[in-house]
Amino acid sequence: MLGVLLTGISSAFNEISFSIGKKHVNDGTQSYYTFGFLIQFFSALFICATGFLFHDLVFSSASFPTFGLRTLVAIVEMQLATIAISKLDRGTFGFMHLATIPFLVAIDLVLGYALRPLQIVGMGLIILPVLAFFFLERREEKSGLWIAFGVAFLASIDISLYKYDISHFNSVGAEQGILTLILSLYFFLTAVLIKKENPLLFLRRPVYFAQASASGVATVINSFAYLFAPASVIASAFRGFSLLSSLLSGRLYFREKRLLLKVGLFAVIVLGLILLI
Repeated sequence: MLGVLLTGISSAFNEISFSIGKKHVNDGTQSYYTFGFLIQFFSALFICATGFLFHDLVFSSASFPTFGLRTLVAIVEMQLATIAISKLDRGTFGFMHLATIPFLVAIDLVLGYALRPLQIVGMGLIILPVLAFFFLERREEKSGLWIAFGVAFLASIDISLYKYDISHFNSVGAEQGILTLILSLYFFLTAVLIKKENPLLFLRRPVYFAQASASGVATVINSFAYLFAPASVIASAFRGFSLLSSLLSGRLYFREKRLLLKVGLFAVIVLGLILLI
């Protein structure tokens, strides 16, 4: 129960950061790379500070194979995510991000977990709305859908490797702290070298400072949530809360359309999540 509660809090902060980033990327005031830096930099600082405060900085050299693979997956995942968030409506991205859940459950099945009949029904209820958006979206937005689908697939690998590492080798603070530092460095260098932007200068403005801070808080809370429940349960709860947050911000902040349809599909997904969990 605590893990699910933490995901709800995390998703709210995450949505604040993503909504600010989406608006400013679309306005042309920040690049994809600066967007990526701002959602990783404070995450790295907050995670490392939390690990230091609670003496939670344990990293085992035995984790190098899985951590190295996770780092490569996370870089591609986050690069694609910044593009997908900017291209798609917030609600649409939230629906597509739910595709992570079937991938995670498939990984659980490979690892030997069994699904009950009601969980299979729940899985179907989650998958159907995701598939619906491939038929409902306009042709020019299809590329964004495929990118979001790729992000969901990579996220399932990322989460599975993360859960494995913190269960067998590393502490949460060390695992997430090192990874977010690497991601921050990647986005900083790409912003400087490709777009000639210095992302650190953006932090002088309150709106970008708020964007970075909200992402940092979200990452810390969500990282620790995985200590309290299986990866598929935490990911399902987080994706569900994130979808609700994205629907609200999409309507109230971005004035997105088709709210009633999205709310109806959201209700179907909530039922699916209940049956799955």
